[in-house]
Amino acid sequence: MRRALSGFVFIVILSACGGGGGGSYGGGSVPPIQIANTALPFYLPLAAGNTWTFATGGRMVDAGSGTLSCTCPGDGYRTERIQLYQPGSSTVSSSFFFTKNTPSGATQLTNVVGVENGSGTGSITIVSIPQYPYGIPVMDDSPRQGESWNDGAGDSSTITSVGGTLMLSNSSKIIDVASDTISGSNLSTVTWSFAKGVGFTQIGVGTQSTNLTSFFVNTTTSYAVARQGEPVPIFHGRTGRVDAATALRPIFALR
Repeated sequence: MRRALSGFVFIVILSACGGGGGGSYGGGSVPPIQIANTALPFYLPLAAGNTWTFATGGRMVDAGSGTLSCTCPGDGYRTERIQLYQPGSSTVSSSFFFTKNTPSGATQLTNVVGVENGSGTGSITIVSIPQYPYGIPVMDDSPRQGESWNDGAGDSSTITSVGGTLMLSNSSKIIDVASDTISGSNLSTVTWSFAKGVGFTQIGVGTQSTNLTSFFVNTTTSYAVARQGEPVPIFHGRTGRVDAATALRPIFALR
């Protein structure tokens, strides 16, 4: 089901209903497949309130932007905080911090610059080095299979597939899905997928993986980069190993 209200898009993936009876459409022709993606060009639309819910019941919610404060090259950068919730919980379990940048002559990148393993602990671990001051890239708004980034210290991020789809039980589908894997000495190994105009579509940690079941994207206020000219909090962080796998565990109700 897709519904647009005043610039908002809320997609719900319905559970398959029982019954085996067939139906007809237009005199027996196959009904057209509805595309669930919004028209936004970003693989991770950013706006406070954007929400992604997974088959496990875990959620990721955009909590808005802030300014990064650290003894690192990324000091002063604008970053977006994505909070994670365990299934059925209203308490934040962990947070990811994402930045956006556009390298010269290239398309815009989405980067992971830090994680906070806890609820408002203020203990944010940052990965920001001279080569990648914005953090490690995890997606390109024009993704290419095999596109990769390596910091020379054993940390890497690779787009492993592009052009994927996620078929929904109501016969609509998400298109333009691209997947990425990050790993290394300063990054725990995780896989995740993003779709153009949607954001997160799959999360994988170790042998666990889960698909998106619903999402809410504000198509009026979502941007590729953090908004300017608004009051923002300060996110204080320290450099260290970004344990993305532990930060994602709440999606699977794991501790």
